Amino acid sequence: MSDARMAVIVLNECDVPVQDFASIPPNPQPSTAFRIARRITLTTRNHFMRDNIYWKRGEAIYMLYRIVRNWGVQRIHERRMRAAMASRGQAAGPSAFAFAN
Repeated sequence: MSDARMAVIVLNECDVPVQDFASIPPNPQPSTAFRIARRITLTTRNHFMRDNIYWKRGEAIYMLYRIVRNWGVQRIHERRMRAAMASRGQAAGPSAFAFAN
């Protein structure tokens, strides 16, 4: 039942299960041809996604972008911290920034 804000779920008792799952046989082992095809597919995908030089370049460019972007933000925070510490008359050395953030 549901009124679009709350749902009520009615569960069966655990003492008397509706179905017996103990008699279900385990999944059969996939055939050799299927396993070989799957391994080739996964290896090829891994090659194009991980070993591909163009993919690696894209990842490097993205990481460089994030470093530059965060570097600018960090510089702004450091300037604000220096100004705040200077107004209080405290030293504004590198160790002060390590504990202030």
